[in-house]
Amino acid sequence: MALFEKGELRFLWPFYLEILVSAVFFILPAFMVVYFQGINLSLTKIGFLISSAFLAQLLFEIPTSALADIWGRKICVVLGFILGGITLISIGIVREYYIIFPLFFIYGISGTLMSGAYEAWIIDNLRFNKKSHLTKNFYVHRQVILNFSLFFSGILAVFLVRSLGLGAIWFFSGFSFLISGVILFFIKEFKLSHKREEKNFIGFLNQNKESIRYSLKHKTILIILMASLIGAIAWGLSSDLVINPLLKGRGMPIYWLGYLFSINALIGIFVPFISKRILKKNRKESKFIAYLFFFNALILLSIIFTKSWISVALIYLGAMAIFDIRMPLFGNFFQRLIPSKKRATIISINSLAISVGAIIGGPLAGFLADNLSLELTIVFGGLLTIITATLFLKIKV
Repeated sequence: MALFEKGELRFLWPFYLEILVSAVFFILPAFMVVYFQGINLSLTKIGFLISSAFLAQLLFEIPTSALADIWGRKICVVLGFILGGITLISIGIVREYYIIFPLFFIYGISGTLMSGAYEAWIIDNLRFNKKSHLTKNFYVHRQVILNFSLFFSGILAVFLVRSLGLGAIWFFSGFSFLISGVILFFIKEFKLSHKREEKNFIGFLNQNKESIRYSLKHKTILIILMASLIGAIAWGLSSDLVINPLLKGRGMPIYWLGYLFSINALIGIFVPFISKRILKKNRKESKFIAYLFFFNALILLSIIFTKSWISVALIYLGAMAIFDIRMPLFGNFFQRLIPSKKRATIISINSLAISVGAIIGGPLAGFLADNLSLELTIVFGGLLTIITATLFLKIKV
């Protein structure tokens, strides 16, 4: 069986190439929390840093995506990558918390330029060329290619951190964003022929108003928004902000964080094909998503039985494997619910719900970790994940 369907690479190879090349240099996730601890920031302060980026997304997500729906997705995505790259490099230059905080806010703004527009650009390109059936493949293969590159990213991160120090993570990760901006600049945007809002302030307001009204009246989208908010809080309580210090505290050598990142990516190369099989055999993605959230919750709750850093690492790898299975299912399911004219804006409304959850989850995780324990913080994340799973079970389509 061929990996790619007939015609898939013809329309999607530039986007696959962008992911393949740039993600290799995105070495930030494995060592970011450890870097900030190294410059004497508490987990609570780190949580507020992360939340500042999500606060920016809360404020700018819908406006920037409405602009993408009106003016075009390409220009917003390219500008977002360039702004994000410059910001990450700047964070690596300074060490003062009061400067890093607003830089994280700007980094969050760069994410809003890309979040809804990037997927909307690709999905509408496929629709324009009458290749909508390739949407399922895109979500699966994007996850596979991303993890393939991140496998090498983790190994490269270990080498660079050992050779150049932890500060290198910001410069190379910023470079990865700039690479994406350059590659995507040369990719064409095909625009569907539906009537777009006028390119003025009134059109901008109408696009926002209509998309928000549609989302709130659509029962399934409304449930997804609620699940995204609660799921984001749960993610904050069980994310790298908590897992990495727990691994370090249990005795994991610091450089092994990079190797663990690579192992996670290696697993992520293969598990999305489970999603592909589910999508091929069944249209009830929402049920499978709910079951995966339940399983994820059980894995997180098992943290109370761990004794060594190896067992914590296995929990991390299990939770991330479930994430890699779940994301293609969710992406394909969510896109089916959204009309093209409102696509970027509604995707960003969901991102806004995630941002609200992350704004709560980041500082809450830092506070609980600093004042209770890392293990209990993860347990609370598992309990909230059960609520997220229950919401997806309520979806009937």
